[in-house]
Amino acid sequence: MVSIAVDEQLLEQIDAVAQGRRQKRSDILCEAARQWLKQQRIKTLVKQDREGYRKQPVQPDEFGPLMRAQKWGRP
Repeated sequence: MVSIAVDEQLLEQIDAVAQGRRQKRSDILCEAARQWLKQQRIKTLVKQDREGYRKQPVQPDEFGPLMRAQKWGRP
């Protein structure tokens, strides 16, 4: 069991959603925590990707053959 402080207005909103979905308050909070953790992981991966391309930028000819092989808008 974990105890957290939650703003009264936020708690009312959580309770309304929980009641509407016929779920426990703790289920709603766990779902929110999982989503938040997922978003943080995605942000970390995007940051790592950006840093990787900053350290080793795409070369001008790196995707040339691939792009030429695709048929963009051609019948």
